Amino acid sequence: MGNHRRVAGLPLLDSDLVIWALRGDEPIVRFVRGLQAEYGSFVVSVITVYEVLQGLRSGEEERVREWINSAIRLPVSEEIAEKAAEYFRTFKAQGRTLNMPDLLIAATAFCHDLVLVTYNRKDFPMADICFWEELPPPPSGKPRRSL
Repeated sequence: MGNHRRVAGLPLLDSDLVIWALRGDEPIVRFVRGLQAEYGSFVVSVITVYEVLQGLRSGEEERVREWINSAIRLPVSEEIAEKAAEYFRTFKAQGRTLNMPDLLIAATAFCHDLVLVTYNRKDFPMADICFWEELPPPPSGKPRRSL
């Protein structure tokens, strides 16, 4: 899966950002290209790979797989599964149920010391992960295109 170099400190792209980039939202495409230029790569969880591939539209597979293959893809390890379960129990005790994909992506960020890049901060209430602060404004509706 991906390559095996050290990834600590690299940006971990959440599925929402990847999907907008793949839809061709120009500000997000520029943002991701900037991350690639600055860091040499970016990281996605295999959970993001699943979320992106499950929504493939006809004729998109080759382009999407090429894009995904340009990322470092991190599998769900036992350590990540255990951290996700810990998050689940912690928030369940507070009366809040979080989605398994979000729990696993957050645990991936924690276990690999990555900075999570997402527009869905509300889905990640964990206090022990770092978030990327400087994002382009989120899209509303259709992907934005340059003129």
